[in-house]
Amino acid sequence: MKRHEVPMVPFKQPALLPAYLPGLTIVFARRLSRLSRLNILVGLVAFGLLGYDTFMDIRIREATRDDLKVAHKWANDPDSIRMNAKNGTVPPDTFARFFAELLHDKDVLLLIVEGLCGYDWIPLAQSRLDADGEISIFVDSDYRGRRLATPIILASIEFAGYKLVLPRIIAKIRFENIPSIKAFEQAGFEVTRELVYKGHACVEYEYLARE
Repeated sequence: MKRHEVPMVPFKQPALLPAYLPGLTIVFARRLSRLSRLNILVGLVAFGLLGYDTFMDIRIREATRDDLKVAHKWANDPDSIRMNAKNGTVPPDTFARFFAELLHDKDVLLLIVEGLCGYDWIPLAQSRLDADGEISIFVDSDYRGRRLATPIILASIEFAGYKLVLPRIIAKIRFENIPSIKAFEQAGFEVTRELVYKGHACVEYEYLARE
């Protein structure tokens, strides 16, 4: 999987974004010519999503080693363990080694979503894209139920388009994970097949960009 340069250009509102995000814009920015600092700044004007009094802006960026603590917290979230068929929580030392390897893996793009609250950027969620084009997301339990998932999926795809060359984009979701299924369908994913993944019955979705 190849990575290529990221242009510093503004993006108009993507036509495929859901109707309840009329004010969302995506802007790419790069500082000091370091791709690791590339940010997608997502301005949320639609009050129905989070409320203008909650977050002034939301951004999605590549993960860094500074995200170890929150990434470990999310990895040990009960829902994360259940949906990913993990065998219990991961000790800090074990996860630290895994996370360091993940950050250096050129076949993985790990993204962190943050919301600006006052002067602080608060971690809200993460998304991950692998070499085979598989995407997965995880929203912090404190911020679920606010219709964040679909915009995160779409912003992650926009980000990946300037960082990776992927044959296609797919998601494998357990049948009982109804909120995730709805979020991916709203983002433009369609069912391709049913399968057993990590010992659980799942449905595979593929991303089909809307014109």
